[in-house]
Amino acid sequence: MGQQELFLTLGAITLFGIMSFSINQKFASNTDVYIQRQALVILTQVGQKYIERAKNLAFDEAVITQRASSPLDFHPPPLDNAPKELSERLYDDINDYAGFSVTYRDTIIGEVKVEISVEYIDFNVFPPGRPLTPANNQTYYKLMQVIVSNRYLSEPCSLSYIFTYIRN
Repeated sequence: MGQQELFLTLGAITLFGIMSFSINQKFASNTDVYIQRQALVILTQVGQKYIERAKNLAFDEAVITQRASSPLDFHPPPLDNAPKELSERLYDDINDYAGFSVTYRDTIIGEVKVEISVEYIDFNVFPPGRPLTPANNQTYYKLMQVIVSNRYLSEPCSLSYIFTYIRN
């Protein structure tokens, strides 16, 4: 009987070890999913912050002091070449964000990289449901794309917003 009890005890300990290992793996994978979701929420907030800032700016440098009579009054593409302010705090039109890039450290998820592009789009060029394509000339529509990345997400978080200029 001594040997049989020994084998039962060893079997129970082995089973307990396997169960503990399995439960530990589940907790670890749940923690990874939680961190990824937290990173996605933070990156979305960061991207949305830049879009909200841009919503308070002029459509183009040309319309800060006067109205535009046609799209030709706006800065020609590519908007990366448009004159920019020296500091983000001094940005006064959407074009200032074209080619914007910054990396900073978040207290929760670490290093966050933000890249922004701004370009003209033409709604007459493509049918609904198709990807937006940049226009080769000035239009009343600009697409701002904010791409935010972090090591916790396998793909960057991308947010887009279309700005329109309405003539009065």
